[in-house]
Amino acid sequence: MIHCLVAVYRCLQLFAGPRDAQWKKVQDAIEKGQRVLIVDDDPLLRDLVARVVRRDRFCQVDTVANGQEALERLQGLVYDLILCDLRMPEMDGPTFYRRVQAEYPALASRIIFMTVHATREDYATFIRAVGVPLLTKPFAKEDLDAMLGRMMGPSRTTRAK
Repeated sequence: MIHCLVAVYRCLQLFAGPRDAQWKKVQDAIEKGQRVLIVDDDPLLRDLVARVVRRDRFCQVDTVANGQEALERLQGLVYDLILCDLRMPEMDGPTFYRRVQAEYPALASRIIFMTVHATREDYATFIRAVGVPLLTKPFAKEDLDAMLGRMMGPSRTTRAK
């Protein structure tokens, strides 16, 4: 996907001219862009969050359905941020977090958890114990953007204001 965007940029550059400042910003953001992994068993939410992150942050975004698939992705790619559901089949969020903490300790502080079960005692205890950010589902786009801003810096739409 990113390669396609770079190719489109290069084609448009032929018509717009190499000094077009907006396209230069787009190219720079794509080429140095951050990579985000979204881990959630709900395909609709996973895809919606992925679209928002791609659109507002020019990030490379990968999506998987559970913690086991996420660990497999981490073996071959480097991620700047992970948005992860707490309750999933095969491997839940807390188990995934413990594995990340053991295998990729620097990445453990770059996880944002998402859940509708924030008041469930075992999940609430886990979140308090590890001190990672939490988005309670359903969350508004503004809540997602604020959390991403704290973890990644301002979005392109925030910077434009």
